[in-house]
Amino acid sequence: MTEEEQRRDGRATDIPILDTARILAIMYTLGFFGIVLLMMTRGIPADNKDAINGLLGALTIVQSGIVQFYFGGSKASETMQQKLVSGKERADAAVQDIAKAAPAVAAAVVVAAAPTKNGHEDVPAKKDG
Repeated sequence: MTEEEQRRDGRATDIPILDTARILAIMYTLGFFGIVLLMMTRGIPADNKDAINGLLGALTIVQSGIVQFYFGGSKASETMQQKLVSGKERADAAVQDIAKAAPAVAAAVVVAAAPTKNGHEDVPAKKDG
C-alpha cells in the first residue's frame, strides 16, 4: 500500500473533529454558566473563596477561548481569506481584460507612430492608393 493510499484510508476512518469540538464547547459553556449561577445563588464559603475565585478565573479564560474560536479570530480570518480569494479573482479577470485589449492598444500605437508628410508630426502622410 502506497503512502497516499494509507493517508486516504486513514482519513476515511477519522471522526469529524469539528463536531466533537462543537459538542465539547457547548457542554463546557453550559457547565461554566451553571457554576456561575450556583456561585451567584448559593454564595461562596469563606474557607474556599480564594480557591474558587482562582478556578473561576481559569474557567473564564477557557470560556473566552471558546468564544474567540467560534465568533472571533477564526471567523475574521475566514472572512479575510474569502475577501482575498475574491480580490484575486477580480484581479485575474482584469488581467484577462487587459490581455484582450492589448492588440487594440498595439494597433493604436502603430497608427500613432506612422510616418507623416514631410517629417512633420502634425500632418499625417497621404496613403498611396
